[in-house]
Amino acid sequence: MKAVRLLEYGGQLVFNDAVDPADRDTVIVSATDDPGSAYSPRGAESYVYRKTGLKRWEQAMSGLPEAKGTAVSRFATHAGERGVIYAANNHGLFRSDDAGRSWNALDLPWPEPGLADGVGALACLPE
Repeated sequence: MKAVRLLEYGGQLVFNDAVDPADRDTVIVSATDDPGSAYSPRGAESYVYRKTGLKRWEQAMSGLPEAKGTAVSRFATHAGERGVIYAANNHGLFRSDDAGRSWNALDLPWPEPGLADGVGALACLPE
């Protein structure tokens, strides 16, 4: 997997991204310092960042689990849900109704072992 560096945050590696369907200038990314632990929850420490237009990147972790012990998040959007972004990581599935400014956990049952090893992909399917 190819990663790019998020230079405004000490060169963290960006692994996944999403664009807000309502505003193509708003981008969400998941980043970590160590590519070796990006998908391994045991040593992971990943963050979510948000950027709109020419503004600086800002952390967007409100409502998400603590970064330490969290594998990089996967994101998904749906064209019919403006401003809504979904994130999934080894702690569960989360939804943002405000283009990634804040997140709420979705209460979904997962079969064992669940998301303990992280998330390989996330998608929103058209109805």
